Amino acid sequence: MGEEYIVEIAATPSTKQLQIKRGELVYLSHDIETTSSLKSMLGLESDSSFNTEVFGEYIQHATESEKAKHRKSIAFIDGSMRFLESATIQENIKFYLDSIQIKSDKSVVENLLSANGMSYEQTTSELSDYQKFVLSIVVGLAKQPEIVVLINPLSQVSEESFAQMMDSFYKLILDQGMTCIITLSNLKLAELYPGRVVSHTAMA
Repeated sequence: MGEEYIVEIAATPSTKQLQIKRGELVYLSHDIETTSSLKSMLGLESDSSFNTEVFGEYIQHATESEKAKHRKSIAFIDGSMRFLESATIQENIKFYLDSIQIKSDKSVVENLLSANGMSYEQTTSELSDYQKFVLSIVVGLAKQPEIVVLINPLSQVSEESFAQMMDSFYKLILDQGMTCIITLSNLKLAELYPGRVVSHTAMA
């Protein structure tokens, strides 16, 4: 795999080659099949049938410890994260990061919280549904991932709120040089924040 690519899924009889460049923002049309394929492609499922190279290593040939380290390098955000309602934002972030033994990137956390009118001292019960979704992104980014995967945020927030979230998130991923994959049920929104739109034919 060339150094410019961070993810490369080799072509198979049923799957076309998909390459994602380091620091690239890629949009995919959202459906259940796409989400499942992404998990397999990125080595997040043990029974992955994809011949996937991530960070220059083939996931299928990695040891269990290498796979665990690999999973820590990916933030897979699908809205399933749950928080302790009585705990503060800071306590919730610490709880999740302690569970995977990773220290947070405070600058990233503070920038994203501030941009969305949130602070460490707030309890989760004080947050709106939109802010709870932002918190799940904050937790994902706090572990300093190499790859961020955002699964159909439109299932969690309105299109207007998505645009609000992306105003801060888009600048952050550009500044940090993050590789980001976003699935959307309305790909027209991808036009607001330039990236590469990958059709289903590239994954089917």
